[in-house]
Amino acid sequence: MINKEIWQRWKEENPEWLQKRNRRLSKKMKRIYDEGKSKLPSRKGMEPWNKGLTKLTDIRIAKTVENRKGWHHSEKSKQKMKEVHKKQWKESEKIGKSYEELYGIEKAKSMIEKITGDKNPAKKPEVREKIGELKKGNQNFKGKHHSQKTKEKMSEARGKYYKIHPEMREKRGIQLNTDIVIKKRLLIALKKPNNAELKLNGILQNNFPSEWKYVGNGEFILGGKCPDFLNCNGKKQVIELFGNWFHSKEFAEHFKRQYESPEQRIEHYKKYGFDCLVIWESELKESDKIIERIRGFTNGR
Repeated sequence: MINKEIWQRWKEENPEWLQKRNRRLSKKMKRIYDEGKSKLPSRKGMEPWNKGLTKLTDIRIAKTVENRKGWHHSEKSKQKMKEVHKKQWKESEKIGKSYEELYGIEKAKSMIEKITGDKNPAKKPEVREKIGELKKGNQNFKGKHHSQKTKEKMSEARGKYYKIHPEMREKRGIQLNTDIVIKKRLLIALKKPNNAELKLNGILQNNFPSEWKYVGNGEFILGGKCPDFLNCNGKKQVIELFGNWFHSKEFAEHFKRQYESPEQRIEHYKKYGFDCLVIWESELKESDKIIERIRGFTNGR
């Protein structure tokens, strides 16, 4: 037998021979598989050699992990894998049994509730905090964006899910539109006063000092809505500044959003006992008229 050290040294000194041999073997194996004449024994029912082993308990696993650090599939390999997976999904049928078939309807229901309901460990504050800390270190998607095609696929998948579970659409809407969530979203976005808001704030501070405060950064949320200015002298009054484009019907139609008129916004705040004055961006050109409107609104006229 050839000494292992001599064989290893010879392979290192003759890399071209090794490449040719591997290429020759791979072509031969491909031909065998293509012709359906594979002579490899079936592995069905055999226990994998690495079952239950980890890099901490087995030196072979540890070496493999170390050698594969920083290794990535080529684009060609990724494309091949993608095509194979697509084919498998199309041709495959349901694999295995459902919870209902395995455990019965009652037990399956309780198990699903544990996964999706309030009993899910991932919904505990301490667990969510740990998950949040771990996610902070994950910067793989930072600065990247989904393509339009991906967004359409995600939207289609979400639509199919809501058709099967219509109650989840309402539940999700409630979760995303609570005052606390909206406030957090605005604070995270670091919303600052735009030019129109700065101009109106200047009018308010010059003519009504210490009476109005800018809260459009999410500081004050009322029934899921964030007004731009709040009366800070104890009066239940808010001022909304509507942008000519952002609050127009054309904007709502273009981005497929629900249009909200000034009257609807006023009615919304009225439900919570607040009076609302809506000022359009285009009205800021005539500051004298704006001052009179605000004075009349503040005095209850």
